[in-house]
Amino acid sequence: MTKKTQTGNLTNEIFTGESGSIWINEIYADAKNLKGNAVGGNDTITGGNDGAMNYLYGDAYSMEGNAKGGIDTITGGANGATNYIYGDAYSMKGKVQGGNDILVGGLNAKNFIYGDSFAMSNGAKAGDDAISMGSALSLSLAAVNVYFLNSATPNLTPTASASILNNTLIGDADNIVNSSSGSDSINIGNNSTTHIQDVILISNDGSDIKASSTVSLDISKNSLIGDAKNLKNSSSGNDVVGIGNNIESKLGKTTVGSYASNSKTSASSTVSINLSSNRLVGDAENIASSSAGYDSLSVGDNLKTTVGDVSTIVRGGFTSVSNILLNIKFLDNVLFGDADRIKNSSAGDDAISVGNNIQNTMANLVIIASGSDDLVNTSLPKISSNESADFTLSGNELIGDAATIERSAAG
Repeated sequence: MTKKTQTGNLTNEIFTGESGSIWINEIYADAKNLKGNAVGGNDTITGGNDGAMNYLYGDAYSMEGNAKGGIDTITGGANGATNYIYGDAYSMKGKVQGGNDILVGGLNAKNFIYGDSFAMSNGAKAGDDAISMGSALSLSLAAVNVYFLNSATPNLTPTASASILNNTLIGDADNIVNSSSGSDSINIGNNSTTHIQDVILISNDGSDIKASSTVSLDISKNSLIGDAKNLKNSSSGNDVVGIGNNIESKLGKTTVGSYASNSKTSASSTVSINLSSNRLVGDAENIASSSAGYDSLSVGDNLKTTVGDVSTIVRGGFTSVSNILLNIKFLDNVLFGDADRIKNSSAGDDAISVGNNIQNTMANLVIIASGSDDLVNTSLPKISSNESADFTLSGNELIGDAATIERSAAG
């Protein structure tokens, strides 16, 4: 592999990594080492795509003294890239101050994101960072309109899908000792939308028209931590940590009609949303001799699904079939308000939820049959219309403070 190192200066700059699996990108937006009273610039960094390895530092590799990080925007590479993103530096030591950074993970990539640094010690202070992946993601299928194809047999299978798996997002650092955490916002997939627009199939003169539309969103096996994996002799921030909140799923109207003998129409629309096996921690995996913050953790809150009119029509025809399926699963997520383990510390007052305020609206279901024997002779017409909304919330664990509390005060 080929390494490319880019190092900036204390101004506002823009950096872009090289794309391709042969590249290792190292980008230090301001300097390799930020010391004294240096102040980092407000930089923009974008990692390389298509299999590149990216090490992206908002300001420097190390910060010491009274150095201060800039307000940086860092976006990881996509499509097979691996991203290690540090909002300010790998190491922050002394009375340094992290910037309030915006960090975005790359899609279809492996992401390890730290809001400020990997290690903070000796009085370092983290910034208030915004860390996200797949926010406001849009999965949309265009309208399908097929009319009167004589003896034709089209089989349409439009699909749209996204998977966000196995990512690690940490609000401040991997290890924090004798330092102060920031109040961070961390989310994956919030405010996303799925949309299957109108599907209209009208068959005549022996045509057999099929359309199977599928939209799938899978956010699973991710780890989101408000402050750090390990927090010692430090203060936590008040963090907001969420996965898949405020998702809106819309299906337009569905119309299938058969208007002559031996004509067939079949429309199937499926929306699958899976939020499973994610781990959310409000403050740190392990807290010792520290104070936890007042955090908010949520998975799948405020989901809204809407299904338009479904009309299934046979007029002297043979078969009309419509199937609508909403398959929503929130499974085996684990949410810790403060930590997995707290020792000699005080817990915070946290808010934790999974699947609050789910709304599902289905419009009119219409079946129309006309013509000789259409509803009497079962060897002639076949009419089937099914709408199903399958919501499964199971195996989720919500733990107010910690799995293990030792010589500590609960929140």
